[in-house]
Amino acid sequence: MTCFPSAIERAGGRYSSDWHWAALAPIHENLHVDDFIRFKSCAPWETSAGQTAMRNAGYNARDFNQAGFEKWVRVRSHQEYQDTFGVRAPEDPDYRVADDNKPLTCLFAQ
Repeated sequence: MTCFPSAIERAGGRYSSDWHWAALAPIHENLHVDDFIRFKSCAPWETSAGQTAMRNAGYNARDFNQAGFEKWVRVRSHQEYQDTFGVRAPEDPDYRVADDNKPLTCLFAQ
């Protein structure tokens, strides 16, 4: 897919709108797929390896369910997004408009 800077300009300068969400979604879903493969289950929170990984990440037994695992994937998604783009995702609790509401220039063809 090729995107152009003019498209983001037509979005009214709201850089954290569609472009940021479009960038975050595949990161999040790729982490899910990776977990399903790594833990050999469509319910990784039910496997001992998945529970161990969650425990090592600071979660406890009450988080060993679908909602807890989703919360863990969101945290990892935010970190991967920041590592990739150098700004925080709009959904990240530490997102700050002044610092993070910037265009994701690497998404656009020049």
